[in-house]
Amino acid sequence: MSSGTVPPPPPAAGSSSRRIADYEKLIEQRLEQTRRQVKWVDLAAAFAALGVGVLAYLLVAAVIDQWIVSDGLGYVGRLVLWGVLLVGVVWFLAVRVLPLALYPINPVFAAYTIEQSRPSFKNSLINLLLLRRQKRDFERDELARGMYEGLEVRTAADLAQVTPESAVDRSRVIRLGYALVILVAVCCLYLILSPKNPLTSFRRVVWPWADVSAPTRVEIRNVQPGDVAAYQGDTLVVSAEVRGLAEGEAAML
Repeated sequence: MSSGTVPPPPPAAGSSSRRIADYEKLIEQRLEQTRRQVKWVDLAAAFAALGVGVLAYLLVAAVIDQWIVSDGLGYVGRLVLWGVLLVGVVWFLAVRVLPLALYPINPVFAAYTIEQSRPSFKNSLINLLLLRRQKRDFERDELARGMYEGLEVRTAADLAQVTPESAVDRSRVIRLGYALVILVAVCCLYLILSPKNPLTSFRRVVWPWADVSAPTRVEIRNVQPGDVAAYQGDTLVVSAEVRGLAEGEAAML
């Protein structure tokens, strides 16, 4: 009489199918999360680039309005700058922002994004997505099906170690954010140090049809008593708030 260990029974087909289904679900979940992350990161980068471009354009327009053109830009000049700004913004939105908002991110591109962050994948995720198109042909061949399922299991195990937040590169958004912060700081310094208010020039370019006078070094506000009539010989007290006078400079009526 001989004795020995009884080999374990082979795994049930249903159990193996459930594991494969779980692996497929994990892969689809990671790809979908990465696609959303790529879209939001690209949209954030696009809007940051738009903000940098618009602010830089307005800053250059303010310099032209205040220091290059004497007495400030006229209506035609402001209208031309407004038209260029409008065309540029509309073109950027149509070419860069609208496609991102309307169309989904390709799963193969999402797989490429993941593999760029983890070179250890060695194109296994992209290969799996490309081979998935021929999955029905693999089901007829037991050897091919086993190789495909092995690739799926290994890819799912690698994907379990990757989060979508770490897979998507955000360096471009960060650089554009820094550029936007620097431009805002330059505008603030300009507002503090310059005798002419850049916000006035911004408004003159953005709303060229508005009745906004060109910014000057000296500002006269709150003139009292305003538009009144007086008889010759009467005493009329005139007051105003004057800003920007140089040292020793006096306001004259």
